[in-house]
Amino acid sequence: MQKGENFNHPAKGCSTRVEPIRDMGKIRAIENSLSGNPRNLALFTIGIHTWLQPGELLDIRAGQIQHLNPGDEMDVKVFKTGTVRKIQLNKACIDAVQNLIIEMKKKQNKDLEPDERLFTGQRGGLSVSSLNNLVKKWCAEVYLKENCGGQTLRKTYGYRQLIHRGLGLKDLMNEFNHTTSLQTLKYLCVQPGELKNIETKSTAQTLKVSHEGNEETVASLKKEIAELKQTMEKYRESEEKFKTLFEYANDSLIYMDNTGHIVEANDVTEDIFGWSRKEARGKHYSEFLLFRQDYFDDETFQSFVTSDLNISREINEFEVFRKDRTSIYIEVSTKLVKKKGEAKGIINIVRDVTDRKQMEKALQESEEMARALLNATSDAVMLLDLNGTILDTNMAYAEIFGRQIDEAIGLCLWDMVPPDFHGLKETLARAIETGSSIRLEKEYQGVWMDTMLYPILDSQGNVSRLAVFSQDITKRKEAEETLLRHRDHLEELVKDRTINLEQANTALKVLLKRREEDKTELEEKMVLNVKELALPFLEELKQSGLTTRQNAISQILEHHLNDIISPFVKTLSSKFYNFTPVEIRIANLIKQGKSTKEIAVHFNLSSRTIDQHRYNIRKKLGINNEKANLATHLLSME
Repeated sequence: MQKGENFNHPAKGCSTRVEPIRDMGKIRAIENSLSGNPRNLALFTIGIHTWLQPGELLDIRAGQIQHLNPGDEMDVKVFKTGTVRKIQLNKACIDAVQNLIIEMKKKQNKDLEPDERLFTGQRGGLSVSSLNNLVKKWCAEVYLKENCGGQTLRKTYGYRQLIHRGLGLKDLMNEFNHTTSLQTLKYLCVQPGELKNIETKSTAQTLKVSHEGNEETVASLKKEIAELKQTMEKYRESEEKFKTLFEYANDSLIYMDNTGHIVEANDVTEDIFGWSRKEARGKHYSEFLLFRQDYFDDETFQSFVTSDLNISREINEFEVFRKDRTSIYIEVSTKLVKKKGEAKGIINIVRDVTDRKQMEKALQESEEMARALLNATSDAVMLLDLNGTILDTNMAYAEIFGRQIDEAIGLCLWDMVPPDFHGLKETLARAIETGSSIRLEKEYQGVWMDTMLYPILDSQGNVSRLAVFSQDITKRKEAEETLLRHRDHLEELVKDRTINLEQANTALKVLLKRREEDKTELEEKMVLNVKELALPFLEELKQSGLTTRQNAISQILEHHLNDIISPFVKTLSSKFYNFTPVEIRIANLIKQGKSTKEIAVHFNLSSRTIDQHRYNIRKKLGINNEKANLATHLLSME
C-alpha cells in the first residue's frame, strides 16, 4: 500500500477516537501478516494482551522479559505515576518475545544486554509516533474501518476482556487506573448496543452462579448489574447533554488533546475558520490556527498544559488566518481538562470578534486622527460639558492655561480664567440656550482671541456639549492698528500730494497750451514767410525770361521750398489750402480789415482783379455761396 492510500487513516490526534480492533478475524489477519517480522509481531502481541501504554510497551528491556515463562509476571514502571506494577504475560507474549530475542542475537552475534531495548529501529529505540504509524499501517493492510493508532493495542486488550471474556467492569476499571466505569466505557469506545450485551452476559453469569448456589457471589453480581445499568443510563444522558451543548453552541467549541491535536470541533468552527469538522479533526493547533504572529510555540504550549494554574476564566485574543488565508480576530476562552491531576486535553471556546476589533481599530484610528488634528492645528480647541468642565483640549489651549493636557482635562473652565473674563460664561449660556453658534473676540492676559462656540446636540436634539475653537489674533489686531495708522498717514500724504499735483497739472496745461500756440505761430510764420517773401519773388523770377537752365533751377528751388514747409502745411492747410502767394497776401490784408480799394492800391492792381482774388479765396474756403463775412471767417480760422 502506497503512502496516502490508507482510507481508514485516522486524523492526527483524533479521538473518535483511536478505537480498539473489535473483529477477531482482523486480529488473526494482522498476526499472519506480521509473522515474518519478529519485532512487529512481538509489539502487536504484547500490545493486545496487556494494559501497557505505548510508551511503557516500547520501554521494555531485555533483562525484564528474556528469562520469563508463560504465566510469569513482569515488573513495569508506570510512566504517569512512577509506581511499579506487575503484569502477567501469557504464552503468546512469551513466544513472540523469544522469537524476537533469537532474531536480535543472530544480527548482533552476541547475547543481549539487560538494559537493551527490545523494540528498536534504524535510529535507536522506537518512538510513540513510530508505533502509531506502524499500527495504522497494519490496520490499513487488513482494511479495518476503525480509526487506529498506538492506543489501539491497549484498547483492544480492554475491549476483549470486557466484551469477549466477561471481565467485570470494575476490575477492568481498576486495571486501567480509571476513576469511574463511565470513563472506562468511553475509553474503550463501547457502543450502547454493546452495553446491552455486557448486561446480558453479566445476567447470565449471575444465573449461572445462582444455580451453583453461591449466594454471596450472586448478590455481588446483581449489584454489579445494577451499577452497570445505572452507568449505562448516565452514559446515555451524558452523551446526549454533551451533544446538545456541543452542537447548538453559538461559539466554536474545539477540544484538543494534550499534544495540541484537535479531537473534535462543532459546526460553528467551520463558519469561523473555514475548516469542516472532518478536516479539523487531527490537525495540530499550529496547522489549524494559522497565527499571524508567533504567539507561542510547542514549548510554550506544553508549559501551558502542565501548568497548575486555574485558567478556566482566562480569555485571549489572537489574529489568525482562515483556511482561505483571510485574516480574522478570535477570542479564545480555554479550560484545561485534568484527570487525577494530569492534563488530558484542552477545551477551547472560540468567538469571532473580527467585527468588534475592526470597529475598535476604526475608533482608535479615529481618536488618534482627531488627537493628531487637535494638536496639529495652531488654533486652541476645547470640549466642554454644560457645567464648563473641560472634557478634552489640545496643546494650544493647555499652553494658554499653563498646564499639560492631562492636567487640564477634568478642570472647570471658570476656575482657570480671571473674574473679569467671566463674561464668557454668559456667552456660553446663551449658546446653550439658543443652540446656535456664537462668535466673539476677547483679550486674555494681553492675548486677543477670536473664539467660536459650537453647541453639540444629542440624539434628542438637545445641547449636550460645547466645542470651543479659539484663534490667537493678537498679531492680526496689532497689524490692523498699524494698518489704520498707516492708512490715515497715507490719506494725509495723498491729500497733500493731490493738491500739489493739481497745481502742477494746471501749470503744465498752461505751459503746454502756450507751447502749442508758439509752435503754431512759428509754423505759420515760416509758411507765410516762404509764401510771402520767397515764393512771390521766385514766381516773378520765373516770368522774367529765364534760360532753360535757369528755369530748371528755379523749379528745383520752388520744389525744395515746398518740401521745407510741407510738414507744417498739414496743420495750416485748412487756412491756406491751395492759396497762391498773392491770395495769401490778400487774405492777410483782408484779416487786417483792409478794403478792396486799399488792397488794389497796395498791389497796384485794379479793384476788379482784387475782387476776383476775393472770389477765389471764398471758393477755396467753401463759403462762396454763403453770406459770410470773409474777414470774420479768416479770423475764426486762427
